[in-house]
This record gives sequence, C-alpha cells and structure tokens, in this order.
Amino acid sequence: MTSEEMHTALYEKFCAEQDNYRAWLLKQPPEEILRHSYEYTIREDIVMMMEDAELSPQQAAALLWKGTTLGDIYRDFTKLETGDMDMLRETVETRADDILREAAALCSAPVYPYPRDYAVENDELDKYLLSRKASIACKEAIEQAIGEHYADNRLDTAAAVQQVADAFGYDRTLYVLAVTVKHKDGDGRISQSNKQWAASMPVFEDKTDGSADQNVFLVVDKAHPGLTDLFVREARKAQAREKEQAQQKPMPKKEAEKPSIMEKLKRPIPKNSPKHSANLLEQGL
Repeated sequence: MTSEEMHTALYEKFCAEQDNYRAWLLKQPPEEILRHSYEYTIREDIVMMMEDAELSPQQAAALLWKGTTLGDIYRDFTKLETGDMDMLRETVETRADDILREAAALCSAPVYPYPRDYAVENDELDKYLLSRKASIACKEAIEQAIGEHYADNRLDTAAAVQQVADAFGYDRTLYVLAVTVKHKDGDGRISQSNKQWAASMPVFEDKTDGSADQNVFLVVDKAHPGLTDLFVREARKAQAREKEQAQQKPMPKKEAEKPSIMEKLKRPIPKNSPKHSANLLEQGL
C-alpha cells in the first residue's frame, strides 16, 4: 500500500465506523442520545480531521495494523480535558506512536520456542509471554501481507515475504510458518517439501493441564492454504539467500598490530644501522 492508499483506507475505516455509531445512536431513546451527544460531536471532529491528516506512512500503517477505532482515540482525547483541535490531532498521532513503540518492542523480541510450563519452571514466563505476543502479531502481519500482495490470481511472494521479514525478521517469521505448517499437516494444499521442513524445526507443543495446544493461535488461518504454501516456500528461499550473502560478504581487514617495545628490543640490530656501528665502536671492533 502506498502512503496515500493507507490514509484513504484509514479515513474510510473511520467513516464506516462513525456511520455504524450514528445508526446505533438513532435507535436509542432521546435521553440516551443526549448523553452521547458530546462523544458523537468529537467523533465527527476526528473523522473530519482525518480527511486531511498529515500522518507519516508509519503512523498510518500502525493505526491500520492495530485496528485502532474512533472509540480508542475518543477515550484518549477525553483524558486530556481539552477541546483544542490541535490537541485532537496530537492525540491521533500519539496513539499511532504508542502502537509503533509497542510494535518495535515486539519485533525485536527473541523467539522463545518452549511451552508455558517450561517457562514457568525456569522463571522465564516474561520471555514466553513477550515472544508469544510477537508471534501472534507476526501471524497477523503474514495474513495481512498475503491479502495486500494478492491480485489477479497471483501472489507477489517476494514483496509479501519482505514486508513481514522487514518487521519481524526471518527467525520469527519462519517460526510462525513452521507452527502453521505443522498444524496443517493433513492439508494436501501444503507441499511435502514444506511439511518436511516444518518437521525439522524446533517447535514444541504448548499444552497446560491437558488443554489444547496453544500454538493454534499462531497458525496463519485467514489466508488460503495454497497461498500460505507459496509464502512459506519464498520465505525459506529468502532466508537462504540472506545467509549466503552474509557468508560471501568480505570480512573487514584488521589493522596490523604494532609490535610492543619489548619485541622491538629483542630484535637484532641491522648491520647497516647507525646503532650497529656504534656498538662495534664501543666493543673496539
């Protein structure tokens, strides 16, 4: 999506939400309508402001990705106790920046492959929870990327994979894909090559007290399995290319280490040096 397309999608999303809110409000009794009159007015101001909002592409993408609603922004705004339009605009931008900071923390979190029971026993529950939250976000990003890059019965796999890998890295992306393929082991639309690859990945069942495997929440299930299979194949190839390029990259040359003073003293004095001639004179030679 281009920056303009993201702004348009965000504006249309808020318009649709406000239309639904208006339709609900009109069905309420008069006293309920009066009680919500202030909220309705502020929400209208938000929609009007979004028509020409100057959000950065990252901010617009964050608001779309997180599913931010008019209600979220209204609640943030009411905490400020102000009616200034500039402050309303700042509230929207702050909400986007908060989402971006949260996303950055998730994207940088290392993959924690072990189940919850193991994490509790080893006092690593915080690592487990952060990694799980990041994996769920990655799963949603994969589904979104496939949807955005599928057109005319064709998936631009390179662009879709790059979009997710840029945000979450290949380790997280491939971990989520391995979980997905393992849970779709009986699906004939997933290739045997991808199934064999997933079987080799270190993915553990995440069950507690006989509960169902909690990894099911990491499964890419809002995209067609055939498209998911294409995405997995491209992600594996892209990671392999990245590793190959890293191996071929020449190592930086090390600066020659200067010899120590003791090493210099231990070296024999060259015969043609002034010091060598002085030594011969001292020895009467």
